[in-house]
Amino acid sequence: MEESEFNLIVISDLHLSEGRSGKTKRYSRNEDFFFDESFCRFLKYLDKESLKYQKKWKLIIAGDMIDFLQVTSLPEEDEVDFDISEREKKFGLGTEAVKTAWKVKRIMDGHWRFFQGLANFLNKGNKVLIIPGNHDIEFVYEEVQRIFKNELPKYLTDVSEVKNLEAKFEFLPWFYYEPGLVFVEHGHQYDPLNSFDFFLCPFRTINAKTVIELPSGSFFVRYFFNKVEKIDPFADNIKPVTKYICWAFRNRWDSFTFWKILFKYLSLLVDILKKRNPLSKQEKDQLSQKQNDLIKLEAKRFNLPEDKLHSIKSLWIPSSISNDPFPKLLCRFFSYEKGDPYLGRVGEIQKTLGVKYVVLGHTHDPDLKGLPNDKERIGEYVNSGTWTKVFSEEERLLREEKEFVYVQILKKPKPKMELLKWNDKLGEGERVNLFEVKSQFS
Repeated sequence: MEESEFNLIVISDLHLSEGRSGKTKRYSRNEDFFFDESFCRFLKYLDKESLKYQKKWKLIIAGDMIDFLQVTSLPEEDEVDFDISEREKKFGLGTEAVKTAWKVKRIMDGHWRFFQGLANFLNKGNKVLIIPGNHDIEFVYEEVQRIFKNELPKYLTDVSEVKNLEAKFEFLPWFYYEPGLVFVEHGHQYDPLNSFDFFLCPFRTINAKTVIELPSGSFFVRYFFNKVEKIDPFADNIKPVTKYICWAFRNRWDSFTFWKILFKYLSLLVDILKKRNPLSKQEKDQLSQKQNDLIKLEAKRFNLPEDKLHSIKSLWIPSSISNDPFPKLLCRFFSYEKGDPYLGRVGEIQKTLGVKYVVLGHTHDPDLKGLPNDKERIGEYVNSGTWTKVFSEEERLLREEKEFVYVQILKKPKPKMELLKWNDKLGEGERVNLFEVKSQFS
């Protein structure tokens, strides 16, 4: 089927982690996604809607579908054939492909209803495309992709007519693009705490093992927030982190255990970041060449001039962990950038590619804006928000507007984009209500 035969749905930032244990029937305290049944109903609704529009859907999951960072359980000794270090026993498995493959199976087992819905959605003739984010960067491994694809058909409920699911499922390494219509990526490359200097090939070799060179934000989750969430399971859902610290001072001031854990793991995080080992010049040169080769492949995939992709890549912000002095790196964790850090960059993307819509995720804040210097609002920037619970910096009456968000793009009779949220009680989508930007009172 041609691209025009599909309408588009974009979601992001689901953050599936270990889910519910088959043994204990309980959720991991690091889990953020509790909406497997709701998601299944959402996909069934989309499939019914495809009859109305006479087009199947292309579901684009624009990063952080999975949260590999928050999988901290370990396999049994006789279950795997790899070694587990002392640090991994304390903080969870690392980023090697073989260890991530085990995490994939653990996550899929813990969210079996979610993947049942996804498999059935594919079997109905729809497509699914997955773009990696900073929390599921391990999808760059072909081995991890292969395990995911092999496991997915096992979750089908109707096996009487199993179609070729693999033909309708694709991993994209960076972005999705349709000429004149839309450009979609996760957005973490414009955030110094979560960007990768070599996003398309973020690898390095340590002790003869290939691992992923993680950004500083990932260290923050792995060595700090995962431990804090043993006490406050939704600590990382309060944005920004400074608001969580303020909340903790007000609500945990009398808990010795809490503050002991907080300072213990904050000190550990600082110690680990101080010992960061930057890539050598030789490693950087090799990765730079490899990344340029991969950009050529993406240009070919989408029939784009290579120089246009390099123009977009030039908008990436250098990774803080390898480019900032330590005091600046530390300050970034507790600072909060005011205004919209994306707007100028998405304006450049729109100008470079000539698309109508630029869609990003990552911030967990749904948004919809006309692009800068676009008085006729020909182009629009939309943020796909999140499907997890978000506790914002303000206790808003409409904070639920941030949850279950998706972007819908219909192709005919002319392109139409809407920022919607899934209302599980009504069984349908409805428009996201956004406030006007704050202004100073006179």
